[in-house]
Amino acid sequence: MPKHLKKITFVFSPDMEPLLEEIKKEMFCSCSQSEMIRTLVEAGWNAVREGQQNILPKQIFFEGSGKVTEWKG
Repeated sequence: MPKHLKKITFVFSPDMEPLLEEIKKEMFCSCSQSEMIRTLVEAGWNAVREGQQNILPKQIFFEGSGKVTEWKG
């Protein structure tokens, strides 16, 4: 793990809380919640880069301008 970590805030809707709790209990019981989120983000990004865009639940992404756009991948 890098020596200097950058903090971010991760906001999620209440309906995601049970999902995150289940994932933590089933797959990440010996890890911190931060490590779980880092691992899930990395795995999701790797899947998108490998051409598995259909895994995205909402077919949107943010362009550099911050504008929400439909996924064209």
